[in-house]
Amino acid sequence: MINDQTILETLRHDGGFTLFVKAAEDSGVADTLDGDDALTVFAPEDAAFIKLSDSALDLLESDPAIARELLLYHIGEGKVLSENAVETAIFRTLQGGELALSVAKSVFYVELEAVKRPDIVAANGVIHAIGTVLVPETIKDQLFKEG
Repeated sequence: MINDQTILETLRHDGGFTLFVKAAEDSGVADTLDGDDALTVFAPEDAAFIKLSDSALDLLESDPAIARELLLYHIGEGKVLSENAVETAIFRTLQGGELALSVAKSVFYVELEAVKRPDIVAANGVIHAIGTVLVPETIKDQLFKEG
């Protein structure tokens, strides 16, 4: 069955990405996910966001620029399926950072974290569900500051 929904619509319809979708809407990233450009998204499931501290979650909710930086670190141009991960060892994100992709024993990894549900195909790209929020170095100090 061909999915004619965009990445944003697919994430909404799935139901397991409500925090990612809310952050995308609040930070303006939703327009990117709903566009025509082919994208690959490593989307943290809700359980991944819940693992963050309350202060980190509060910052993501109150600061759209930080949320945008974080979400764009999970998104890149083009459609990278898990079967192509060995060929695409470095994944360049829209945030400007790079993520390491690999496959070992038929398991697809991003930054040494196993992808929970790979290859959720949408009309404008592909989603890989992950169980960890990936944080770029550019906002680590802000997101994980003490106090």
